[in-house]
Amino acid sequence: MSPEISVIIPIYNVASYIEVCLASLVTQSYTDFELVLVDDCSSDDSISLARSVLFEYPNVTFQLIAHVKNRGLSAARNTGIKAAKGKYLVFVDSDDWVPQNALEILYSEIAAYPESIVCGNTTQFTDGAYSPYWSSNEKLILDRNDAIMRMLKYDGVIDTAWAKIYRKQLFIDNDIEFPEGLYFEDTPTNIQLFNKASSIIVLPENVYFYRRNRPGSILQERSAKSAMDRLWVFGFIYDYLVTKTVVSEDFALNYYTMRLAIEYRSIYTVYNLSVQQQYELSRNLTSIFYRLRRSNRKKNFRKEIGYKLNFLLKHGFYKSKMLFIILHNSTYSILESIINF
Repeated sequence: MSPEISVIIPIYNVASYIEVCLASLVTQSYTDFELVLVDDCSSDDSISLARSVLFEYPNVTFQLIAHVKNRGLSAARNTGIKAAKGKYLVFVDSDDWVPQNALEILYSEIAAYPESIVCGNTTQFTDGAYSPYWSSNEKLILDRNDAIMRMLKYDGVIDTAWAKIYRKQLFIDNDIEFPEGLYFEDTPTNIQLFNKASSIIVLPENVYFYRRNRPGSILQERSAKSAMDRLWVFGFIYDYLVTKTVVSEDFALNYYTMRLAIEYRSIYTVYNLSVQQQYELSRNLTSIFYRLRRSNRKKNFRKEIGYKLNFLLKHGFYKSKMLFIILHNSTYSILESIINF
């Protein structure tokens, strides 16, 4: 008989964390679930440690699937979705853990509203301290558009794949997968899923512990790939909002331009890039701004965007001469051509 829930856990070089993660799952108060472990070619002891935990709990049903080559988090999740036997899906990252009643809380809600997506509360664990993480203090029942906008504004709805329970058919029927080979894959995937659900329910109960800022995590990436992937994600979100949802175009444009403005600053203050990479990304951003301005028939964007970009002009933490040239050359200034200050 198939389980009600499949818990999908991608595993890649998490020997320091996998035992805590699995120990929190094998002792759940709700028991009608399977674990779907996807080994994305770990080179450490992650799998042997996982097996040792599972060996102590023979009543826990699990699948262990091994990729023949490393394909990344999205691919591991997609593999888990295809293999899952449960009616509902829960995603847990292998460096995090869940409270003992997490599955019980999520299942009791989605069993009553099976066409919905249920989001639980999250606690983050940073440098030994616990604190709330983009959470709601009350139960919310949102329509798809309100949920999408709240998620993009970080207003009580978390944009992650974890701390949620989904109906498996929501992925299958709508041909939705996590984009492979891409960082920051959760938000564009959730926008598609939210847009196909009947409603999104947000619960105040904590169902997830998120280990934040651990060394080697994707969110700590500061590479050119990270920067390019973020640009792709923001572009996808904007296009999807405009073409596939009834979210207002003003909201979509404001979201996109604000994110681009922040990325412009991050090129010189956050990412570890060469001067050439900074230059290429700046040109890429400039072309996006020009295209948005033309397509929306706007001479300039809102002043708030200018304030964001103007932040660069008022601080002395330039990482390269290229930034000075771009911002201050009176003959050729990217910012001056994009927006009025």
